[in-house]
Amino acid sequence: MDQFLSLQSLGTFTGVVLAVNVVVQVIKDLPGLTKIPTRLVVLIVSEGIIFGLAAVQNTLNAQAILVNFLNGFVVAASAMGTWQVARDNGILGR
Repeated sequence: MDQFLSLQSLGTFTGVVLAVNVVVQVIKDLPGLTKIPTRLVVLIVSEGIIFGLAAVQNTLNAQAILVNFLNGFVVAASAMGTWQVARDNGILGR
């Protein structure tokens, strides 16, 4: 296996939620981001990945903007939810 993520895996719901969780965990404590609520960082990263993926796949057009915007919220909500479940069940440290 050459890579952990690919455009194909990022095109799946699970792949994009995983990517959002990983990116947020890496960047949330960077200087300047510590003052921004983590949930907002999750939303921004989610939207960025969704729109970035659409741009790379040449599927970003006027008709797709609303759908991509809403998908960003769905991905953000799921990323926040999976993190909460993992933390509450002791999978992650408190």
